[in-house]
Amino acid sequence: MLSVLALVKCFGSLGFILAGALTPAGPFLLPVGASLGTECVRELWKFAQPENIGENPVHSWIKQGGHSDSWSSPSWPKPIIAPTPEDLKAIKTRLEFQDGMFHMAVVGTAGSGKSSLINAFRGLRNGDAGAAPTGTVETTMNITRYPDPDPDKPYVWYDVPGAGTLNTPGERYFHDQGLYAFDGIIVLFDIRFTQIDVEILRNSARFNIPTYIVRSKSLQHIRNVMGDMPCDGGSKCNEARQWKKARTKYVEDTRKNVKQILARAELKEQRCYLVDKDVLVGLINPQKHMPQEDRTQKDDSLENAIDEIPLIVDLLRNNLVSRARPLVQKYLDEISSYFPDWQVAMPELRDVFPR
Repeated sequence: MLSVLALVKCFGSLGFILAGALTPAGPFLLPVGASLGTECVRELWKFAQPENIGENPVHSWIKQGGHSDSWSSPSWPKPIIAPTPEDLKAIKTRLEFQDGMFHMAVVGTAGSGKSSLINAFRGLRNGDAGAAPTGTVETTMNITRYPDPDPDKPYVWYDVPGAGTLNTPGERYFHDQGLYAFDGIIVLFDIRFTQIDVEILRNSARFNIPTYIVRSKSLQHIRNVMGDMPCDGGSKCNEARQWKKARTKYVEDTRKNVKQILARAELKEQRCYLVDKDVLVGLINPQKHMPQEDRTQKDDSLENAIDEIPLIVDLLRNNLVSRARPLVQKYLDEISSYFPDWQVAMPELRDVFPR
């Protein structure tokens, strides 16, 4: 059971991470904050023991026959194809859903890095025992299930094959793949954000399912941008300066592009997380973090983290709030008895779990 002191320690670490990510001192604070961040994530996972995880609210809605006042809000349109309780039962059986677990779908086109991302979330490198096979060609048209090898992490990850081209309406693809049954959907892209990705976001919103737009292979993309940039110093390039400029351009261009696509699709603006598998696996499983002497310059270095930490925290936060809220509230109440002004003193905790 998670103690109050452990929780305070966790969110103190989170505040340090956020300070490292958002302040000019980031290059100095973030590597330390990233190390502390792994402790924070481990503490958050202690909230999510199977006995403390309630039913997915969408599952409850489907079992009630789809009759809920929740869909009366104009900002939450009703699904075009409403699954029946029988549909839900069949999907949960086919995909081996388990009570007390968070089930996360990773959707994207072939070659976008779905398997590598799933491996990183599971604390594995490509090629490790139990890792998902990787490749640029879709190996199956069936959803593949990958439980976390750590029994203390109640996550099951699913590689969902891409639609290729939308020969069928987006809502039909969403329904047939059973995406309505998941606790969250990661929409992963590599080069370009497609219309298929937009349709998945649109249909996820109809079920109020949290979605995460993620761009993969960020270190490689930054290298590509850097390779196309003129050298500031003539024949002698300052590599560190060039890398920083390329990183800034990559981040700004990607976020601007996704923002424009969402606006054209008349979808709500949301964050695009820029990540790299080597950075992510080092955060999830520090034992997989390469020793300095084994790294190539820039690879697998935690100071290269862009959105890996916010992505991990947002995944945990949304899952806990939706399915473990009573337990979370219990600990917030307990913290309040020790620290009456915690909302002022610990704004990062307030932001993660608003009262």
